[in-house]
Amino acid sequence: MEDLMMSSEEAYELAMNYYHGTNGYEKDLEAAFYWFACVLDGDFRIDALAQTGHMLALGEGREQDLEQAAFDLFVAADQGHELAKKEFESVKNFIDFDSAKVQRRLGVQYSSIGEQKKAIDWLTKAAEQGDEIAQEI
Repeated sequence: MEDLMMSSEEAYELAMNYYHGTNGYEKDLEAAFYWFACVLDGDFRIDALAQTGHMLALGEGREQDLEQAAFDLFVAADQGHELAKKEFESVKNFIDFDSAKVQRRLGVQYSSIGEQKKAIDWLTKAAEQGDEIAQEI
């Protein structure tokens, strides 16, 4: 097992090595997905989020999950990631932005990448629709 005390940049680089099978690493999509998901901060967090969305849309390294792919790609696209913007188009029908549950999940997703204003905006929308969990957050 790799060193768990690595920086986000190192985790991203490791994920890319597993994804492409480069720099002495065998291609391992499960390991790649794991390490992309570990990138929670820093300059690579949006790239990693776009990559997990891409992998979930295709079922690479994890079972295909089009709804979660849409969440990841939407947030990455909203942060300016160009490839995520293009890929989101193919999965956007798997997410209902009017749903309080979806709004809450987006709030939590934005919070996880440090976008507190957007997190509060989405959580407020969910709370206003009566989502009890969003009201407690």
